[in-house]
Amino acid sequence: MHHPPRTVRLLVIALLLIAGSSPVPASAAVTLPVRAFLPMVSCAGCPGEAVAPTPGPNPTPPPVDEATYEAQVIALVNQARVAAGCPAALPNAALMEATGTWSAYMDRTGDYSHGTYAQFQQKYAAYPGWVLENIAGGIATPELVVATWSASPQHQRNMLFCYQPTDPSYNPARQFEIGVGYVNGYWTLALGDYTY
Repeated sequence: MHHPPRTVRLLVIALLLIAGSSPVPASAAVTLPVRAFLPMVSCAGCPGEAVAPTPGPNPTPPPVDEATYEAQVIALVNQARVAAGCPAALPNAALMEATGTWSAYMDRTGDYSHGTYAQFQQKYAAYPGWVLENIAGGIATPELVVATWSASPQHQRNMLFCYQPTDPSYNPARQFEIGVGYVNGYWTLALGDYTY
């Protein structure tokens, strides 16, 4: 009888132990296209190049409670922000509305992008500060989308953006705000900075 090499067996055991330490809900165990689209625009008109999106079919995750998923992403992002020495970002109604609308647009049209400059401006017209935005598609759970963004330096920088006390722009009154929209496998995250 043929047995896999010992290193392979150890790797499988390690993966099973890791998987066993944080069980995946049955609703997350679905077959999805393996793709995570991560173009990034720090802000409309800012210098720098956005990563071009990869086209593909619409993701088809199972039905979920969108508000619960959005709240979980906000909690996970804020855990990461606090761990990095940044203040937690507060949910903002205008950003929540904008990100939800944009995720619905991407789902409806298949236009997986941050949009044109005009669309970006219109998307966040109701928010008085500047906005950093991440998007993703085809990712089934809040944990996976935050882990995917965290693995990308540009997207992690967006999520964890803040001014440290040693930065000339630091202002303890500065408030960071967040919006997350999830629709049918499409995610939009917006981090806003507005000093009241």
